[in-house]
Amino acid sequence: MLSHDEIAERATPLPALGPDARAACGTDALVLACLHRAAHHRDSEELLWLYDIHLIACSLSDADWTAALTIVERGSVKAVARVDWPLRSIDSIPPVPVDITRQLERWRRDAVRGTLLRHL
Repeated sequence: MLSHDEIAERATPLPALGPDARAACGTDALVLACLHRAAHHRDSEELLWLYDIHLIACSLSDADWTAALTIVERGSVKAVARVDWPLRSIDSIPPVPVDITRQLERWRRDAVRGTLLRHL
């Protein structure tokens, strides 16, 4: 889904922490935060996890959102997006671009349809 090389290539320098310090770019950070929450915290709605995602999402441009969806789709982890990148759980959510919201909704419907078909 996201290789170390991809994350490193897009990483942002953090000079205040040292000459070699870097952080994942916002797009990668959002995907990783959502995956971490889903994989290790059972989609917890604790503010600790949701607020981290919220802070990252607030920094994203429309192009960043599109890039994040591309990463998610490429990695076949669309289920992570089933809760709108958990942002709806926070009152002051950043505006999610309309086309991104539509794509998340399509994935959500596809996931529900796939779950129902598996149980028939």
